[in-house]
Formats: sequence, structure tokens, C-alpha cells
Amino acid sequence: MTDVARLAGVSAQTVSRVLNNPDAVKPRTRKRVHDAIARTGYQRNPAARSLVTRRSHTLGILAMDTLLVGPSAALHGMVSAAETAGYFVSVASVRSLEPATVGAAV
Repeated sequence: MTDVARLAGVSAQTVSRVLNNPDAVKPRTRKRVHDAIARTGYQRNPAARSLVTRRSHTLGILAMDTLLVGPSAALHGMVSAAETAGYFVSVASVRSLEPATVGAAV
């Protein structure tokens, strides 16, 4: 982000604003930042972002009977929708709903 800011002639905070709240930045400045992002190949680091925001954008799904068509299709739909919305999905499959089994999966 520092390289993008230097190339665009703005502060790192302005780069952050462009990425998180673009309407708060003048169109001309936004364009310079986006051009600098394209030139540097900058990509956000999800791990670093989660440290700052205290949000991992990770969903955990505990599933049972995933070899059956219905639960498998439902699981596929949940994972697809979550990924489309920008979430990482972690799936744990259990064979029973015994407290010890569920606890170990969680």
C-alpha cells in the first residue's frame, strides 16, 4: 500500500479510503490511486486486513451426511454463496451429532 501511495502521490490513508470508502475521495485522486494499483499489481492481504478490522470473513459449516444428495447440494449452495460474497468457508463433516464428535469438529 505504501508503494501505491508513493506512486499516486497520496498518503497510505488515502489509498485505504479509496479501497474502503471510495465516495470519500475525489474522482481524480481515485483514478490516480487505481492507476497506481494497476501498475504495482497491489492486492489486499486478507490476513493483514483481518488483524485491523478484527473480522476474518470466515464462515464455519458443520455438516452431516454430506454424501447424500440433498445435504451435499445444500452445502455446495452455501459455499458458493459465501465465496461470492467474499467469505472463506471452512467445512467440517461429522458422522454423528454426539457432543464429543461435534466438539472435536468445532
